[in-house]
Amino acid sequence: MDTHTPAPSPKSSRGRRGRQQNHRERRRVEMELELEAMRKHDFSWHPCRVSLRSSGVGLIVEYGTNDTDDCIVTKEEALSRLRIRSTPLHGDECSLLREGDRVLATRKSPPKSLFFDAQVEKPLRVRHSKKIHCRCMFVVRWIHHGREGETATIPSSAIMKMSAECITLHPTIVAFFSSLTTPNHCTISPLPTVLKGMDYERDVLQLEKQIEDISNAADSSGIKVSENLIDGDVLPYVVTSLYI
Repeated sequence: MDTHTPAPSPKSSRGRRGRQQNHRERRRVEMELELEAMRKHDFSWHPCRVSLRSSGVGLIVEYGTNDTDDCIVTKEEALSRLRIRSTPLHGDECSLLREGDRVLATRKSPPKSLFFDAQVEKPLRVRHSKKIHCRCMFVVRWIHHGREGETATIPSSAIMKMSAECITLHPTIVAFFSSLTTPNHCTISPLPTVLKGMDYERDVLQLEKQIEDISNAADSSGIKVSENLIDGDVLPYVVTSLYI
């Protein structure tokens, strides 16, 4: 009797495709979150993406969770609160950690675990085995505010390696810094020029009126009046000579 492998049901196929699609979506979001930002209220670090505000002033910080977005408006704040995302330790990378190295470490605080800056105080190494995951432990000293100076012993799986890349090379950060150094452009109103022209015309009319008044007075008194044009200005003066 022939035996055949039963064909997968349409329901199971749809479920598998859905899981694969969700996994790809998570990976896509994970790749987009190439930076991490520090929250001001508790100094914890979270994966994020950044974008320029539509107004051109400031950075919008979008966290990978449903938390409220944040905003950064100064260069100093960007340098202190943003950096290239830290990565988990893989393989034998735990052997590269030395005393004094700065790391990002998990600290359990209900209702969830958060990542904070820490410094390696002492590595407690265990020989690696291909059959068992890394069992190394590390004594770390917290360096964030509120827990500064306290120590804890945590496994290597709770430690993230900080990136050596500089945040100032990130294209969005470069654009943000450039926007801070670009002077504000403003359009100069032509109104002062128009008013200046109007004042000049008014002055000329007043001079012409004065010349006319002086001429009329000279005609009645026998005084000769001349006009001298110098550099476009009308300068009336009276020549004190009598008609003969």
